[in-house]
Amino acid sequence: MFWVTSFLFLSAALYLFERDKVQLDWFQVLVVALVPAIISALRAIVSLFLPVPPAVNGIVFLFAYPIVFVLLWKMMGLQRNRAFGYAAGLFVFDMAVLWLATSLFGP
Repeated sequence: MFWVTSFLFLSAALYLFERDKVQLDWFQVLVVALVPAIISALRAIVSLFLPVPPAVNGIVFLFAYPIVFVLLWKMMGLQRNRAFGYAAGLFVFDMAVLWLATSLFGP
């Protein structure tokens, strides 16, 4: 679910702020947005077979955003500061969506 909102956030942010600076390839945006989904899917598969402590869940969740930064910077060719801003914005957005989902639907 979060990869859909991540894709929507990154698509909107990149379209609004980068469309005149960089040639946007929506497949690359989808790849960058799928990184948190792939990492959380791997965590879920591992947790089927091994007990995973909550601290590991948090570390794995936070590990996705540096990867998003590197993909925006190296793969999409954004400037380092702008890529960091988008990765930080995505983190804040994902935390807001997580908080909203938890408050509406419970833990």
